[in-house]
Amino acid sequence: MKPRRLPPDPPRAADRLLRWFVAPPRREEVLGDLHEEFAYQVERIGERQARWRYWWDALPVLL
Repeated sequence: MKPRRLPPDPPRAADRLLRWFVAPPRREEVLGDLHEEFAYQVERIGERQARWRYWWDALPVLL
């Protein structure tokens, strides 16, 4: 039996920026939503494209 592989993590640099810029009351909600979308996109389009998509989804929050 093959060992189960852990799902990839979203880009750490994007997460650090989000933790710094997003107000504490909204931080967990925003990061949770982005992480859920990232996991879905990894399954749908692959890890590499999901990482680009994560940055693209995080930009409006940062601006």
